[in-house]
Amino acid sequence: MNTPAGTLTDKDLVRQMADGQLNGYEQLFKKYYAPLCGFAMKYVRDQEASQDIVQDVFFKLWNKRENMNRDI
Repeated sequence: MNTPAGTLTDKDLVRQMADGQLNGYEQLFKKYYAPLCGFAMKYVRDQEASQDIVQDVFFKLWNKRENMNRDI
């Protein structure tokens, strides 16, 4: 898939995050937080709980970023 010049792909953002760059993490969070909350809401049927779950996932991703595969 082609992306406009200057636009980073999700792979680029994951690589940035794996390298400890906060920008990649922030952009992934902004892009996926709301959709993931909606997905979690279908299962837990509680808005606050779904937000907590998604926040926990992103927190764990950041904490384990050094173990991520940079060659995705």
